[in-house]
Amino acid sequence: RLIEIHLKRAGLEMSAATAMDHLRGLHSCLCWHAGQRKPVRIIEDPDETQAAILGAFGHEVTGGVLRSIAS
Repeated sequence: RLIEIHLKRAGLEMSAATAMDHLRGLHSCLCWHAGQRKPVRIIEDPDETQAAILGAFGHEVTGGVLRSIAS
């Protein structure tokens, strides 16, 4: 229910289950950069619905990294 309250405040009329189904499609990958020993996890660019859901919780994907939206 708390998820649905956040979504409603952001103007998104969907259930928590629907929001989670959309976010399950948000993939990440491991990328190795030349000269680095450890891979870096990068998140793919979200579609409009995924970005709206993340925004409802104060987050965005910028440059493959999930960040808090500056207030």
